[in-house]
Amino acid sequence: MMLQEPSRGLRSNYGRETVRSALRTGMEILHEAGIESARLDAEVLVTAVVGARREDLYIRSERALTAEESSRYYDWVWRRSRSEPVAYIVGSREFWSLNFFVASGVFIPRPETELLVELTLNFLDAQCKGDNSAVRVLDLCAGSGAIAVSLAKERSDLEIWGTELSPEAVRISRFNAARHGVETRCRFFPGDLFTPVSDRTKFFDAIAANPPYIRSADLHTLPADVRDWEPTLALDGGADGMDFYRRIFEQAPAYLKEDGLLQVEIGPDLEAQVCELVTLSGVYQEGVVHADYSGRARVVSARKLPA
Repeated sequence: MMLQEPSRGLRSNYGRETVRSALRTGMEILHEAGIESARLDAEVLVTAVVGARREDLYIRSERALTAEESSRYYDWVWRRSRSEPVAYIVGSREFWSLNFFVASGVFIPRPETELLVELTLNFLDAQCKGDNSAVRVLDLCAGSGAIAVSLAKERSDLEIWGTELSPEAVRISRFNAARHGVETRCRFFPGDLFTPVSDRTKFFDAIAANPPYIRSADLHTLPADVRDWEPTLALDGGADGMDFYRRIFEQAPAYLKEDGLLQVEIGPDLEAQVCELVTLSGVYQEGVVHADYSGRARVVSARKLPA
């Protein structure tokens, strides 16, 4: 059952469907379109349409959809059948138990990146225990602002600076900071890595980054909903996936306070190369590799050596 247009073949059902029947039809459409997460995606879409929580979806399964809700739902199912990410369709993605606005042109935050937030908080809790001085974190490649806003929500003493090459992503990150009430402590600037903060030497207690790390030759192998929809700017890490790591590890010491922490999310199979950057630089303590909950090496952290 392929849906050629948002309403073709389904218009006659508008206003007569229940949540249950719409969910079943949506799952069939997405399954036929080759969407592996057909059931989950149909649940998320119908949940967003009716304004329910996913856990309550089946309690309300016999609720009738209005004609407007049915029309919107099948428009969204049609868009998802073309591999458009669900986050772009519904305009949001949950991260760190917070709801972030996302739109085409900004990288969609992943749950795995929450480890970067957790580790940064652990460091700050151990090293910066509230002596009334400002605690400053720099978020490189800030995207939607998910890392920065999550950190700011957890600690009221944090001052977060974020840099991002995409002006559209900067606009969205500022919106998300305001959405969660931390706009006075989160500053986002358009520009390449450290360029917007070039005058802030020895200024930051910690630097966190989730940079592009996909090898250029591997971009075409990514799933369609990533390859065809998410910004290449946020994915392409150069020929070996290491372009941004080289620049970050070389430049970061100038902006870190003594004994400050640099943490980066790493791509698959880049653990050894990133740790080698730490060793060869001569300005960091030994790099530490942190695995995510699936056991995959996910974050490398390095402390700046005292002068």
